[in-house]
Amino acid sequence: MERSACVIEGVSRSRNALINGDTKHYDWDSGYTCHQLGSGSIVVQLAQPYVIGSMRYVTECIRLVS
Repeated sequence: MERSACVIEGVSRSRNALINGDTKHYDWDSGYTCHQLGSGSIVVQLAQPYVIGSMRYVTECIRLVS
């Protein structure tokens, strides 16, 4: 990925879908990284320290009904 970033924790169908830069074309099969509330996390590792001026993300809560 650009500047050697990678997603090292989180659940997704494509490991770096979260940081691939595509903010227009995403669905459950591509573009999402998630974790279960109350456990786990989403971690992006950078190759070296960077000052991050901004970050955009979409949050969505999926409720499972039994």
